[in-house]
Amino acid sequence: MLFFAMSFCLVWRGLKGWWVFLALLSVGIGIEITQYFIGKDCDIHDVFLDTLGIVSGIVFYSGLQKKSLPIVFLAALLAALAFYIPLLITLCYLTQWRSFPTLATFDEPGRNQLVDRHEGASFAFTAAPKDWIDNHSQVLRMDCPIEGWPGVALVDLAPDWRNFAELQLDIWLPGELPITLGIAIRAIGNKSDHHDISRHFALRPGLNHVSWPLEDMAQKATSGPILLAKIGKVIIFCMPEDTRKNSSS
Repeated sequence: MLFFAMSFCLVWRGLKGWWVFLALLSVGIGIEITQYFIGKDCDIHDVFLDTLGIVSGIVFYSGLQKKSLPIVFLAALLAALAFYIPLLITLCYLTQWRSFPTLATFDEPGRNQLVDRHEGASFAFTAAPKDWIDNHSQVLRMDCPIEGWPGVALVDLAPDWRNFAELQLDIWLPGELPITLGIAIRAIGNKSDHHDISRHFALRPGLNHVSWPLEDMAQKATSGPILLAKIGKVIIFCMPEDTRKNSSS
């Protein structure tokens, strides 16, 4: 909406549309590059949203000048497209509580916007393998490069886990080699690179049932039992082992 307002005001003041487009697009790209170097999120989707705002602002002004309702409607439609990600996330919030205490149901619309790549890992959403018994939903597929501590972070979860006994995950490991997987928990407000608690799990090829008692989690966490009342993020990551040559899903 900011780029919509800026582009509209600039063309209203007499600047050429193409100049406004190039100038503001440069600003948007510059913002993302700056965020990358200061440790903030650098996201191509933000540039796309900025571009929607710029174009819709220019088109909206053109429609008003020409007194053309179709052009004004087109500008409004372009501007509305900028809200597709917030809309998906809103839908996710409205549906995820129905499945609670399931941590993350990836069939929910918008859940892919609430998963962050961590340390070079890539992820996608796909159907469960055919030999993954009784699972017909969308699952998170995580591909881990050998270097670093690659993984994914699940954010915007239900924060209060005090009434539950354990954290359980079903993990499918393709290939023939075992790997070690890490699970880390961070409390709300923990913006550092340090986890409040983490634990390692040895995975074998095929289906793995992972269980982590919350009592054990609370006893060993740096923030103690209070951690269970303010869960902010769960990070699932691959351990850096020389023998690891495959990916986990």
